[in-house]
Amino acid sequence: MQYRCSHGIEYWWTYMRADPDGLHEIQRLSGAGKLQIPVEKTFPISQVREAHEAKEKRLVPGKVVLEFD
Repeated sequence: MQYRCSHGIEYWWTYMRADPDGLHEIQRLSGAGKLQIPVEKTFPISQVREAHEAKEKRLVPGKVVLEFD
């Protein structure tokens, strides 16, 4: 912990498990147009480096989406 703090390292742990009922509810809400995910910025896949840099430098506070051509 001390090393992490003294070197400015940030990380978070996330544990997830499969939840078929929850996934079906997400599918239902999405299909009904009731699920909205706010997207801050969209990058073409050719700008993947710029997208990562924008997130790392916290230039884009929200979600970033990469679009395939």
